[in-house]
Amino acid sequence: MRNKLCSLARLVPNFRLIPKQNANSELKAKKDFEGNMTAVSYDTKTRTKKISYADGTENVIVYDECGNVLNATNESGSLSYIYDKAGFLTKETDEKTGENVNYFYDKAGRRTRLLSKERDISYNYGKNSELLAQKDRAKQLEVSYKYDISGREIERRFGNGVKQLTFYDKAGR
Repeated sequence: MRNKLCSLARLVPNFRLIPKQNANSELKAKKDFEGNMTAVSYDTKTRTKKISYADGTENVIVYDECGNVLNATNESGSLSYIYDKAGFLTKETDEKTGENVNYFYDKAGRRTRLLSKERDISYNYGKNSELLAQKDRAKQLEVSYKYDISGREIERRFGNGVKQLTFYDKAGR
């Protein structure tokens, strides 16, 4: 399981690609409709290592030899990540605030718990590794899930009694 940099992601509207790519066909730059350039650089394993924005800010990403993100930094701060020997994310630290998010897994590699200052989420799975329930003890939130014979989610039930149903046509859409 790889972590995602959703907390460092940055949406910049009105981008169009310009034909600036490196030898590996990786994007080197983007230009928006106002002429502002965003440059992207890569490490030797073709992983994004830096994104430089027109306003002078940057996103910088550092990886370990397995390709896991060790550190991600932007103008808002820095996040560092620790993984176990199997490559599962076990700890995320916000360097600015010192806050941690800890992740726990079972022997099958499924996340069983997420623990932080404000969250304590447990995850329960069925015999086919389908997520059956998540419960956030800290926020008193609970969600349970049901699946059809094909393993597709058909019901999501929230702790407050709200039920969300999903229906599929004959083609499975």
